[in-house]
Amino acid sequence: MRRNLLIVCLCWVSILLFAQQDPVVMRINGTPIMRSEFERAYREEYQKSRQKCDVKAYADLFINQRLKVWAAKSAGLDTLPLVKKQVADFRAQLLQAKVLKRAGEGSGAATCQSKAVGEAASEQVYVLQITRYLPQNITTNRFRVEELRMDSVYKALVAQSTSVDFQQFVQLFSDEKKALWIQPLSRTKEFEKVAFSLPVGEISQPFASPEGIHIIQVIDRQADSGVAIQQMLTKEDQLINQAYEDLKSEYGYTPDPKGVAELLEKGETTQTLFVLGGEAYTGEMFKRFAQTADVGVQKQLDYFIKRSVFNYKNRLLEKNADFCQAIQAYQSELLVREVTYQKLDNPIKSDTTALRTYFQFHRSNYRWETPRFRGAVIHCADKKMAKKVKKALKKKAVEEWPSFMKELFKSSQSGMAHWECGLFAEGDNSYVDKKIFKKKGGDPLKSHPFTLVLGEKQKGPGHYAEVAEVVERDYKTFLNTYWMKQLRAAFKVEINQEVLKTVNNI
Repeated sequence: MRRNLLIVCLCWVSILLFAQQDPVVMRINGTPIMRSEFERAYREEYQKSRQKCDVKAYADLFINQRLKVWAAKSAGLDTLPLVKKQVADFRAQLLQAKVLKRAGEGSGAATCQSKAVGEAASEQVYVLQITRYLPQNITTNRFRVEELRMDSVYKALVAQSTSVDFQQFVQLFSDEKKALWIQPLSRTKEFEKVAFSLPVGEISQPFASPEGIHIIQVIDRQADSGVAIQQMLTKEDQLINQAYEDLKSEYGYTPDPKGVAELLEKGETTQTLFVLGGEAYTGEMFKRFAQTADVGVQKQLDYFIKRSVFNYKNRLLEKNADFCQAIQAYQSELLVREVTYQKLDNPIKSDTTALRTYFQFHRSNYRWETPRFRGAVIHCADKKMAKKVKKALKKKAVEEWPSFMKELFKSSQSGMAHWECGLFAEGDNSYVDKKIFKKKGGDPLKSHPFTLVLGEKQKGPGHYAEVAEVVERDYKTFLNTYWMKQLRAAFKVEINQEVLKTVNNI
């Protein structure tokens, strides 16, 4: 009795000591966040930005990201087929990376194979792309619209024949403006398949990937990447086979000759076929697997053994904290990106009324350091024409002046005036400088001596479109702040300030 009591006490002491070593730093919607988890995220953020961040300030960023993940899951975004597929693909790549890493740590031959893969992976192509990034939950109708739009762009490219300026199309239609070096296994398989198969200078037809819809042009390549890719895949297969043999040895793979012989002779058995990690794999288990593989019994058995070995490795990784956290972090990144697009990016791009309203209420934030002049400088051949122009422009909005002037001075009257419309800073135009900014200069033209300077001096832009990028950025910050207040009200957040103080500073 005393012994049992002592064991219980020791267990509780161990639990308490562990809790003291890794206490809860905060709870988000009831979920505990351990100090070790928070510290790891804090250090990863530092490694990305290379800038030291106050722990309390980072805690706010950490909480905001986690709340966005909760919001995404509450909206069911984690159940979207494309999100699930991307997570599954990432998980498979991570599993393969861990398996191949183990193989690379083995024999000298395996090390050479790993080096060969690295050399193949250094092969790269330099591409320009016309890309439309699409949200994960895009509807079929909207996807079809985007496909038709990209088809139209492609037809316009083809119509220009050899004189095509692909860079110009990129600037006009692409979400990605810069040329990029693409290495094997750095992008989606759909993207790489096209990129590495294109000759230099050729333009691809539109194609889809999990990221969106693309048209690409290969500008340069460092080597024959098609050959390099094939070599890499061959070496990768060799690495996988080496990993398979290593794992069989590690997990104590032991075949049962009697069971295997009966299976090969009769096509079925109830006996044990092999033991792996101390577990028996029987003929009944093989029978369920064989229904999915329509090949000979020997090949079925080979496939069954290989799948069982890698599944066993997979099950062990399910219990590995680093492996699980990497997958969770990737899923969280996807969810934050998608929920942010739905809550912020998409509404901002589509709601011009809201942008105009935000600009009007915050107009003073966008004032220039020095005033500018918005209007027109018009040099007329005679006084009569100058009066006519001045009278006509009084009835027009400033935005209408350029089109009106083109119409007024076309054909027969084209020589009656020279004009320039726009936004002028001090020093841009000598006639504006003289009349508006009270500077010297601006002598009359001999051929057109009657000069009009019409418009008004402004302290800031008159319309949000003139500073659209800045307004969109500020409006996004405003919406994000409001959204965070909503999320903090909906999901309870508790911070243990005493534990937060113990987080190791970098």
